[in-house]
Amino acid sequence: MSMYVSEDDKQTANSVHAFHRQLTADSNKMVLDLSINAMKTPGLAAAGGIAATLGFYSANYARLGDLVAVLNSILFWLFLALLFTVITSGLAYLTQWAFTISAVKLEQIDEHPFINETSHSKRFSLIGRVLQLICIILVFFSYMALFYAGYQFLKLV
Repeated sequence: MSMYVSEDDKQTANSVHAFHRQLTADSNKMVLDLSINAMKTPGLAAAGGIAATLGFYSANYARLGDLVAVLNSILFWLFLALLFTVITSGLAYLTQWAFTISAVKLEQIDEHPFINETSHSKRFSLIGRVLQLICIILVFFSYMALFYAGYQFLKLV
């Protein structure tokens, strides 16, 4: 790093730093909004499915006989979908927290490339990526559990 930084480099650095801060804020907001919507969907569907299954169960209890085991299986898969959704929402919060800390820990300098990764930013970025992968897997399993419960319910009808 040279001792002398020109005025143009300082202005460019300030512009890059401001752009980076705005991009980080916008990106975090967008990802958070999308992740919340992706997680709400199977949770709401599972909760509705649980209510419908319990309603069906209570209205037809006397006539069900051997179908009680099937309804219990449907409830199990719907509750599992709901559980995965709830866990995912907490992990999504931690994911955003890790990515935000990673962005804050980047080193802003007055020379090109104007922003450098630090060991802390790399560490928090890795934590965020791992948590994000876990969230994606759990959302996928939540959808699969929801689909399987729906499939079992359609076989019942």
